[in-house]
Amino acid sequence: MDKVRFGDVVKRVNIYVDRFNTDRLYYVGKGGSIEPDALDIKPQAKIEGATIGFKFHFGFEPGHILFMSRCFDQHKAATATFRGVCSDSTYVVETRDNNVLLQQYLQLVMQTDDFWNWCEEHKSGGVNFLINYSTLETYEFDLPSIEEQKVLAEKLWAAYKVKESYRQLLSTTDEMLKAKFQEMFDFQDLDLTNPTNDFDKYCFDATSSATKIPAGNYLDEGKYAIYDQGQEKDIAGFTNTEDGVNKDYPVILFGDHSRVIKFINEPFFIGADGVKIIRVKDEKTLLPYFLFYDLLYHNIPNTGYNRHFKYIKMLKLTVPPMEDQQQFAEIATQAEATKTSLRASIEAIDRVIRSLINQ
Repeated sequence: MDKVRFGDVVKRVNIYVDRFNTDRLYYVGKGGSIEPDALDIKPQAKIEGATIGFKFHFGFEPGHILFMSRCFDQHKAATATFRGVCSDSTYVVETRDNNVLLQQYLQLVMQTDDFWNWCEEHKSGGVNFLINYSTLETYEFDLPSIEEQKVLAEKLWAAYKVKESYRQLLSTTDEMLKAKFQEMFDFQDLDLTNPTNDFDKYCFDATSSATKIPAGNYLDEGKYAIYDQGQEKDIAGFTNTEDGVNKDYPVILFGDHSRVIKFINEPFFIGADGVKIIRVKDEKTLLPYFLFYDLLYHNIPNTGYNRHFKYIKMLKLTVPPMEDQQQFAEIATQAEATKTSLRASIEAIDRVIRSLINQ
């Protein structure tokens, strides 16, 4: 197997695009346009109405790989599925010769552990690290025969396609559950011109009674889960501390900055500042599990890294008869069981994908 230099088999694509005068509809930026470890990019951010800067003048086409040089620690290198625009810090690359290096196999190369470890070792800058393109060109990797590339690439993309189908089922399950909630009940979304005092009537803020665990004290494993306002994973870490553990549950956690909502039904601690603990005053009137979905389905304005709890306190809460709440809770429990099974399948496929990438 030959070892090749990245710059010898891969080229940077330079398509100039005037962002003010283009028929391209979408751009890719530093936000959520590329998911960590994803193999493809789906259109999300529209150019129209956006305030993208002057550095967004690089065009890309379906099949091009976009490498975010300032987000290498998040493993953002994926294949575009649409025409769009990106900034100069996102490198658009393609194979120099598809008979030597398959574009689909190049995507595999740029998701290997070896590639990301190399990026970490060769980063530049002080605070905002990046990978210079001239540095990227010096990366070396093993290049199998074109026949082997085809076999590996086909297996990888087939597994990824199955994973994406499961993820779509997850999303569909959430959408169907939300539609069922709004069909069953007189749901009213947040109206800033007509705030209510429902929160104070049915709930209270119990945050002040909680013990907070500093991020530096998180363990990878432990007796009690620590929850923060993060979106990427439910549990931020663990602790074995007994003093201050919150054993009064279930509760709902609200990320004051992130707007993330979590239902907690076990002893717990909270993490950094910004997590709000919401308790129900009377569970004979309002089920905490039902309230969780009601809050989840409200649209809370995103005002950046500001406090959002004030909007929760303005909501018109849905409080139907208890038997109706219980009926929906049973439906939701079944849906969550389905989602748990889907997540397990996705995790299993992820393990297959990682083994294919790093074999």
